[in-house]
Amino acid sequence: MCKTELPRVAKLKERLGDRIEFLMVNVWINESREKIDRYLAEKRLNLPSVIDTEAVLMRAFSILATPTQIIIDKRGRVRYVDPAVPDDIDAHMDELLK
Repeated sequence: MCKTELPRVAKLKERLGDRIEFLMVNVWINESREKIDRYLAEKRLNLPSVIDTEAVLMRAFSILATPTQIIIDKRGRVRYVDPAVPDDIDAHMDELLK
């Protein structure tokens, strides 16, 4: 996820965090776990994250570019895949929670 989009997603997590799960998957090849955690802490972004060092998730979702946002509904269906967080992300989330 692009650093400029992190605050927006963090706000969405604050609003919906009790109703949906958020997971940030990092494929930052040149970044260590410690550096990623430090960045999130410095920016006060409470976003759970994992590092996909083996590109398992990238292959599973056919991701060709980073960052890529993926929204999966509660049935496990992929509902959104795009390099950008959609401008209407709140509407996407509200629709998925119906």
